[in-house]
Amino acid sequence: KRGLELHAWITPFRVTKKAYEAPAQDFSSLTPSNPAFLHQDWVVKHPDGNLYFDPGIPGVRSFLVDSTMEVVLKYNVDGIHFDGFFYPDRVFADQTNYDQYKNGNESLDDWRRSNVTAFLREVHQAMKDSGKNQRLGVSPFGIWANQPGNPLGSATSGQESYHQQYADSLKWIQEGVIDYIVPQVF
Repeated sequence: KRGLELHAWITPFRVTKKAYEAPAQDFSSLTPSNPAFLHQDWVVKHPDGNLYFDPGIPGVRSFLVDSTMEVVLKYNVDGIHFDGFFYPDRVFADQTNYDQYKNGNESLDDWRRSNVTAFLREVHQAMKDSGKNQRLGVSPFGIWANQPGNPLGSATSGQESYHQQYADSLKWIQEGVIDYIVPQVF
């Protein structure tokens, strides 16, 4: 009646989120049925003390597309909204998977951005194929890139989602990978 929509907010690759002063998370903090526990080779233990699914592993992306589609198909939501926290930062132990899955001479940075974009494309296509007429959105960090490092960037000097979380939101909008964007500004 008021034109409001309900979108399910998902942070897809984060497995754990420990409190600031809490001990580092490990697999013992997960239930035995947790997909990260069952597929420990899909998970990166990060120096921030958390566990993350590695977006560079095709099986991870496939599992997360399926999980997202479970929400799309089983719940009365108007869309899916992904938090822009894809990679926690540049210090991510994915070298082995990069060596295995990279495309030719693709740089590590470009490979990571490609993984996130591929995931979003796969989810978007699955949503469209479902016929549910739902929308896909993302909330990346507010600065795509700073102008000093990229002429297309903004006249800013803060954390860049393009280089920190490997979120190429400009590309997603230009290529229609997602339906809408709501940048997070802290």
